[in-house]
Amino acid sequence: MRLRKLPPAMLKITSVQKGPDDLLLIVEGRVLGPWVEELEVAVTQALASATGRVVIDIAAVSYVDADGLMLLQRLRAEGVALQAASPFVHQLLNLSM
Repeated sequence: MRLRKLPPAMLKITSVQKGPDDLLLIVEGRVLGPWVEELEVAVTQALASATGRVVIDIAAVSYVDADGLMLLQRLRAEGVALQAASPFVHQLLNLSM
């Protein structure tokens, strides 16, 4: 079996428990290429384990490609809260709606 070699990490996802039920995912870096799937997996796991809300802090996201934008839009439509978007990401999310 051949393992897929990923480029050096461009995305950091930190999970922080907020109160007894809510979970905050702090996303830092660039949401593009293989890291879009990485973020999707992290959010799916968070949704499965959290008994309350899942909130994604994207203040430190510096770039989002088209696939990353589609993921963020879908998550927001599914009720996942996005908070603290940088002006760049905020503009992308608002222009694409």
